[in-house]
Amino acid sequence: MGKWALLFFLLLIPSVHATKFKDVPEAHWAAKPIEKLVDIGIVDGYEDGTFRGRKTVTRYELALYLSHITQYYDKKYTQKIQDLQAQIDELKHPHPAKGTQAH
Repeated sequence: MGKWALLFFLLLIPSVHATKFKDVPEAHWAAKPIEKLVDIGIVDGYEDGTFRGRKTVTRYELALYLSHITQYYDKKYTQKIQDLQAQIDELKHPHPAKGTQAH
């Protein structure tokens, strides 16, 4: 998913928290997406309570963020994928109905 698609997706998800960072005004266009990313563990701020949104992201930080995104979606969808696979397997190889005998 492209970065703009991810940002658009995150804008659609309402956040109930006011901004946690003293350098991100609540009315800032990116305040809600930032809060969502913080809430799900993708990004965090600095110890002084700032987000530093204009700071250049290093390749190390990008790797960390991508790793966090992967972990988030792995946790979120692993069980769903396993459940769907079990349903698919059941459709491929149905068990005999109760009260009937398999031949």
